Amino acid sequence: MQAEVADPGAANAALQAGFNFTPADLRANQQGRITERQERRMREQHQDTIRISRGFFIFFMIIGYLGSGLAALTEGLSLIEMWRWISFGFLCLYGFVWTVIFFDRRQLERTLRDGDLVETRGPLRLVMRQHKTPSYYFYVGAHEFSIDHATYTRLKRGNLDGQQALVYYTKRWRWVLSAAIEA
Repeated sequence: MQAEVADPGAANAALQAGFNFTPADLRANQQGRITERQERRMREQHQDTIRISRGFFIFFMIIGYLGSGLAALTEGLSLIEMWRWISFGFLCLYGFVWTVIFFDRRQLERTLRDGDLVETRGPLRLVMRQHKTPSYYFYVGAHEFSIDHATYTRLKRGNLDGQQALVYYTKRWRWVLSAAIEA
């Protein structure tokens, strides 16, 4: 059973605010294209992932060196030998992290090059799952998309639950690019 759309304009405005797209982005997606604005947004999101990874890596590296240095001094171990092993471990970890990031980057570039855009339609459902921390999702038909709390709140305030929706997303990444409520 489909909920009645009180104001399709307001519902679509909630979708635009939640997923950060413009009417021009929606029109391009309807034609099977990803806009330059959307490409830029995906690249920025990828760069954010790299920055966060670097930050965590540097934090753990500092803790590792300080902790091993303190352990070496209190236990009477060779500081150089301890740091040599710590450096080897970080080098292996760093290589693994950059391999994952490189693979991620190639997938992003492939998505942008191929324009792998998919559409799905169906009733929109908002779901919050409470584990240790809450996770937010929305479903369109049988497709599940992970969203952040701010997007969940915007969509909830827009009374979109149960509305018939059309969603455009990337095939490999399942990033929502645009969406519209079908009246």
